[in-house]
Amino acid sequence: MSLYKYLPPPSDRMGVLWALASIKGACVLEYGPAGTTHYGIESYGKLNMDLDASLFTTDIDEDEVIMGDSGRLGNTLLELDRRNEFSHIFVVASSVSSIIGTDIFAICQEVQPNCRARLHCFTGGGLKGSYSLGVKEVLTTLARDVVAPVPDGARDMGYYNILGSNADCYNYASDIAEVERMMEGCFGLKRHAVFTAQSSMEAITSASRSGYNLVLRAEGLPAAKLLKERFGQEYYYGVPYGYQGTQNWLRGVANKFGLVVNAPYVEREAKRQKDHLLRWRFSRRAGAPLTAALAGNYDLVVNLARFLGQELSIKPVAAFVNHGRGSEPVLEDPAEEGLVKFALSEGEKEAQLNATRPDIVLADGLLLKMHQPGRVRLQVSHPNLSQILLTSHLPLVGFNGAGYLLEKIMNSLQ
Repeated sequence: MSLYKYLPPPSDRMGVLWALASIKGACVLEYGPAGTTHYGIESYGKLNMDLDASLFTTDIDEDEVIMGDSGRLGNTLLELDRRNEFSHIFVVASSVSSIIGTDIFAICQEVQPNCRARLHCFTGGGLKGSYSLGVKEVLTTLARDVVAPVPDGARDMGYYNILGSNADCYNYASDIAEVERMMEGCFGLKRHAVFTAQSSMEAITSASRSGYNLVLRAEGLPAAKLLKERFGQEYYYGVPYGYQGTQNWLRGVANKFGLVVNAPYVEREAKRQKDHLLRWRFSRRAGAPLTAALAGNYDLVVNLARFLGQELSIKPVAAFVNHGRGSEPVLEDPAEEGLVKFALSEGEKEAQLNATRPDIVLADGLLLKMHQPGRVRLQVSHPNLSQILLTSHLPLVGFNGAGYLLEKIMNSLQ
């Protein structure tokens, strides 16, 4: 493991906690010291999210660690179940319980016959990998074990679910609102459940009633495949970054689901796109070529790089994915495959930025602190050090997201 001057990459345990914490009505029990759970709670504020789940800890002391006594976990599960508040309890291993080898899965199996609530185990404890793995495990568990069949088996084709908008996505509230705006304006469809930001156990449990699933990050693909197998729900994977990227995304959604596009809506958005790009090209008519660096999760980095390079003629020279490689599809373009780097250390990122000297840095708060140069500096991803997000009308995705990013770039270059 590398040395870190600022922050190490978040672990799978943090990904699990972040993904579950935004679900209203969820019960999360961490088996480990109270201090580790308290630290996790403090991190939620930096994600600009509300703690909507009920979060509990068993606590654990040195005698239990030394003697291997795990009775406290079973007793706590039974105590929570007696409250009759939760139909599902998510049990999360801490790093301490994982290091000493406590088999929380076996404990939950032993306790389950005496529990009304269904128990779900996440055993990584921060030792399996990066946060993206934890997010994927939560989404997969929800699709496999929590989403229930609707009583009559009928689906409402006027609704869709979003898979993969989570609290670790920097601008999730505004991005969800923009997807909702576009789906209603273009197709007349309404959003049902989100896996998992701004959502609830009730909405996720009934997600099988929706007609379609939109997958906005690669970590949601296994969950989407499960939902298709279980309920026949078709899914579309992609993220609408950029003007042309958003048009392509809407066409892809229409083709995959057999939907009719609202032509006047798309024409209005296309006219705005043309006006924006004309102003951009006019402003750059005598300017030197621009370069950019990006950092964030896989789908953000890849699609923002395409927006900058293909639509704005800004050359990406560095693209850092802040987690390890997992479910992400292989990039077919050799240039993109060579550009995108996974889970680099702080030193490796600094070295590449110092070598390329990008004009534009669209990245996380930590990278922006590490690398001060750059004519345009905009936070688009986590980790977040200081930014407070209150509104839900400034997205990074969709037509409005493209306009917002272009506006920020143009104003910073003046």
